[in-house]
Amino acid sequence: MSKPRLNFVCATQGCACSKHYDKGLCEGCWKRRRHERRKARLNECFTTSCTKTIHKDGLCERHYVGHCLASGCSKPIYQCGYCRAHHAKFKRYGDPLEERLSKTMGSIAEYKVGSLLSSYGRKVERQTWASPFDLLVDGYRVEVKCAKPQVRRGSGIPQWQFNIHRHGILSEHADFYILRLEKVPFTKAAIHMLLRAPLGRLTVIISFRSLLNGQAIHVADFYSFAHGQLPEQKAALGVVA
Repeated sequence: MSKPRLNFVCATQGCACSKHYDKGLCEGCWKRRRHERRKARLNECFTTSCTKTIHKDGLCERHYVGHCLASGCSKPIYQCGYCRAHHAKFKRYGDPLEERLSKTMGSIAEYKVGSLLSSYGRKVERQTWASPFDLLVDGYRVEVKCAKPQVRRGSGIPQWQFNIHRHGILSEHADFYILRLEKVPFTKAAIHMLLRAPLGRLTVIISFRSLLNGQAIHVADFYSFAHGQLPEQKAALGVVA
């Protein structure tokens, strides 16, 4: 880096920085020009962290578009080819055109369960609101249920209650239920259980005590399902209502 100059103005057009860094440029312009020259030698897109081949004006085909890739959106690109709003949808739901903006516990659980199964190599397709089940996993219809713990009066023992019905009507169209237990004591991660359908019950209640004992088999069934193996038999539930 050269010595500071008096009455210096950066040589880059439009830059009014008066702090000299090197070769007649301020520090920001000098580093940007070095970055662009390195990218040009490699014939890579000038966009930071993009290694695709240059299409035009130093940018790859995706970044040269200049606006969000979501259909009908003309907002500037924020990240991954999408504007800030569509990128948020893409990150949350996996689809930049997803209309479900409400950050409900159910929709988040559905997304996280789908992402977890996908990480194990399962083919997961999310369904619309009108569908009688939530996920299509390798051709199997899966309904995702999520619950936070409730403490039983007088005992202090937490339990998780899952409503299998919809508005008081029991209509089971899924092949499996995945129960996601949030805020389980002694662990930071949620616990997932797999149950075969139909259950024939309006409500399923999982107590912490049964989770440590007889219900552990349903946790093992979930991970068997995630690895592409189906549970051999339908184990009995713990506490139901």
